[in-house]
Amino acid sequence: MTKDMTAGVGFQSGAMQPGTLVRHVTRQAWGLGKVVLTDGASVWIYFKGRPGATPESRVVELSQGTDKLLPVERTQDTELEHLPPYANGKFSRTATSMTFEKARNLFQRAYSLGFGDPKYLGRDGERP
Repeated sequence: MTKDMTAGVGFQSGAMQPGTLVRHVTRQAWGLGKVVLTDGASVWIYFKGRPGATPESRVVELSQGTDKLLPVERTQDTELEHLPPYANGKFSRTATSMTFEKARNLFQRAYSLGFGDPKYLGRDGERP
């Protein structure tokens, strides 16, 4: 996580809430971002285009009043819509004891022809 505490006048006080979609003014390559946490003084934003090996490395902390963010109209974005809750510097993930090997075996049992199996693709040739 990167920390940038530059003060500014970008959002009205309290306007940045979890779920708010934003773009960084000077880091356009980071693309669309989503506020994942606020604490009154700071705001944490997940930027889907920010380089990083893990989802946590794509989170940036900024001051709540920063002028480095622009609000974005609501848009559909599957990745941002399905981010798990973020707290204590981490996204929460459901624990599982299923190994990759077991998951693959279950998939192959259900869809013997793999990703091309008509049961997997559905009637219109698209995944459900």
